[in-house]
Amino acid sequence: MKKSMPFYLICASAIIVWMATIILWISLPAELTLNISTSVLAVVLLISAILMRAKEFKTFYSSARFKSFSVNLFSALLIFCILSLINHLAYKNPFQWDFSAQQSNTLTTQSKNVLKKIPKPLVAQVFSPKNSQNAIVKMLELYQFEKNDMTINLYDPVLRPDLIQKYEIKQPVAVVWELGDKTETVLEINELGLTNGLIRIGRDHLPKIYYDTGHGQSSLSDQSQVGRFILKEYLINSNFAIQETDTKRWSEIPKDTDVLMIWGPKSDFMEKELTIIGEYLDRGGKLLMALDPDLNLDPVKDLRKFLLQKGIIASNSLVVDSLNHVNGSNGTVPIAAKYADDHPITKGFPGQVFFPLTGFVTLGKQAQGIELVLSTQFPASWGEMNPREFSEGKVKYDEGQDVKGPVAFGVAAKIKSGGQLVFFANSTFIDNAYAKYASNHTLLLNSLSWLTGDDELISFDLPGLSQEPVFISSPQLGTIFFFSVIFAPLALFSLAVFNYRRRRLK
Repeated sequence: MKKSMPFYLICASAIIVWMATIILWISLPAELTLNISTSVLAVVLLISAILMRAKEFKTFYSSARFKSFSVNLFSALLIFCILSLINHLAYKNPFQWDFSAQQSNTLTTQSKNVLKKIPKPLVAQVFSPKNSQNAIVKMLELYQFEKNDMTINLYDPVLRPDLIQKYEIKQPVAVVWELGDKTETVLEINELGLTNGLIRIGRDHLPKIYYDTGHGQSSLSDQSQVGRFILKEYLINSNFAIQETDTKRWSEIPKDTDVLMIWGPKSDFMEKELTIIGEYLDRGGKLLMALDPDLNLDPVKDLRKFLLQKGIIASNSLVVDSLNHVNGSNGTVPIAAKYADDHPITKGFPGQVFFPLTGFVTLGKQAQGIELVLSTQFPASWGEMNPREFSEGKVKYDEGQDVKGPVAFGVAAKIKSGGQLVFFANSTFIDNAYAKYASNHTLLLNSLSWLTGDDELISFDLPGLSQEPVFISSPQLGTIFFFSVIFAPLALFSLAVFNYRRRRLK
């Protein structure tokens, strides 16, 4: 018994070291020195145990039991190879299900569309201390799942000052996208920041929006409830360049204009301005416009006439929806929840949009190429043509006088000459006061994306992500593997041996 003690100790040590080796390779794959050392030690202990019982091993090698063991081992290896092949095919052709309520463990449709439009291999250079690398890698793996030719490289900023200097990184944590010879540094490490980085690296320039403020519109720097400061922030975060301007000073539209934005003017445009804008559309220009109704007078009659020439009738009346409206508004703040499914602006649109005191849009005789993209969900909406009913508090639908619903709040137009126009019958739905209503701003961003040809931005909640993916660290994965693949099978095997021996003794 004493002579056998060293052999049993070596066998026990070999088993422990082998199990530790498996756990280390799973939990700490980056620690190559430690993992290789334990692997070598496990092999040495196994060989030592065999050499200590060389005669017994030789006898066992020639026995029928070893032949049976060999057949079983070969069968196990064959099954392992088949499973490995299946795993390899699954890795090359990945597919997954996300059962979370908010689909928070998969990328948004917008991010997937952006990745599909990147033809070249993509590289993500991650600069982060080791203690925060895991969460970043897990986020990037969501992108890698959608793009197989994407590579993720990890660097500790302390150990690679040369790369820090090369990419001019000023923050302790950053991701640098590399696409060919182009690079883009991302400091906001979430899906919004990473996807915006991909959009920037894929663009030759940021779409330029000129925002007119020469007719009483709210300023982009105004942070009050009726200002447009939040709009400016949304557009910048969505990779648009926006600049205030005064169209009264123009002799022609600047050549770098991607979209001209006329949003909620309080005074009318001069004939000269309308001529310049009309010529701009005829040359293939893009116009985004919103006019608010005014029941006392109409300060933008000429602008409405300009739209009428394009086949768009922008009524200076209010919409009332007796069923689908904001509580307490008496139907004058209708909610739009039904959209045109065949138009890029509203295809798959995720939420509801409300329009405070909005007008409505109908199509005129010259409406060729005009597409209605937004309407109310219920036919209980109508265009109220009698302003007295609002002052008297007796708003009702009058057959033959009011415009029967459902009525539209916006249109998208393709001009024959190649120009594009998006019009909304209300401008206040994107004021600072409604910053927390993401769908309102998403609708505007979708419209700009359609005008600039960046349809991959459609239906993406750009202001931010309310949910974060659930990340499982490598040690946690190792623990799960240890208990599910090693401990549980060993426990079941031991129980089976125990039951077998107990029955045999009986």
